[in-house]
Amino acid sequence: MMSLNLKLRKFKLSDLDDFYAITSNINIMKYIAGGVVWSKEKTEGFIRWNMNHPDDLNFAIIERKTGDFVGMIGIKKNKIFDVPNPDNAYLLTIFLAENKQGKRYGTEVVQTIICKYRDYDIYASILNNNIPSIMLFKHIQNREIFRDTRVRVYRLYA
Repeated sequence: MMSLNLKLRKFKLSDLDDFYAITSNINIMKYIAGGVVWSKEKTEGFIRWNMNHPDDLNFAIIERKTGDFVGMIGIKKNKIFDVPNPDNAYLLTIFLAENKQGKRYGTEVVQTIICKYRDYDIYASILNNNIPSIMLFKHIQNREIFRDTRVRVYRLYA
């Protein structure tokens, strides 16, 4: 999959060091996976699992111009929230390298996924203290369907 500035592709083992730089960074992980940084082994396991499951919808994000690793985006079957049409509900996850944030790459890659999988009901769950992601979703057509003191959930639209 391609967008103006980014290429989405399946993970390769050669992505390990770049992806580990993201998954071991507390400034990124504090908003993901319960705020726990990943070990290099867990990061490698995630990559290997994705390599062995080609139908899985997790993608490495690559900057087209430079070939730099930007991050990861994926959607998976929603098993967390009570939503309409649960058989078609997917939860979006995105990890972006700190040095690639603020370039609107998050907006670009989320819009790419939403358009590609327009037949899916895609949701995003965001911690209320995750200001970068809240700002990202202001640029994407969505409807907030839930909010409490800890989290907000958006339904995303193409």
